[in-house]
Amino acid sequence: MRILANIFLFFSIVYFPWWAWLPVALFFIFMFESFYEAVFWALVSDFLYGTGSVSWEGFGFYLTLIVLAVFLGIQWFKQYIRV
Repeated sequence: MRILANIFLFFSIVYFPWWAWLPVALFFIFMFESFYEAVFWALVSDFLYGTGSVSWEGFGFYLTLIVLAVFLGIQWFKQYIRV
């Protein structure tokens, strides 16, 4: 099932904008145990479509930073809701 999720995320990143595939990635983070691939796919998306900005000294990996923070938050939250 994880392989299908990764294939789906890959095609979502290639064919859809970030705001369309990001909720799907967050859903996969919540559903799968330690879905680290979402951070990887966010990094791939930043490499493909991200732009270096003037703010933050040219840091252009905003989406990766957001996905990493949400990933860590969801992992912490899952400890309290899973039995």
